[in-house]
Amino acid sequence: MKTEDFDFGEVLEGETKKVSYQRKSNLPAIKRIETSCGCTEAGWSPDSRTVFVTYHAPAGWPEGVSGDTYKTSKYMTLYFNDGTNQTIWLKGVIKKK
Repeated sequence: MKTEDFDFGEVLEGETKKVSYQRKSNLPAIKRIETSCGCTEAGWSPDSRTVFVTYHAPAGWPEGVSGDTYKTSKYMTLYFNDGTNQTIWLKGVIKKK
């Protein structure tokens, strides 16, 4: 399946942001979801065909990054009951407090 991007917007450093991603009705049922790292959690509601994502922005500022914001991207892979999968890139901006 095609890779998609989902923009979760801005989040302050050290804060948590919860967003939902509405799936198209023609996609197969989800079997499981894997995320790219521990800062991103995902779950889903089979009835509403909605994927819920919680992103935990790191506290502090990465070494070598200057300015008041920086872009980040993580991904989640949805594995479907029919054996196919889809990767969704979660993109956003981290802002200094």
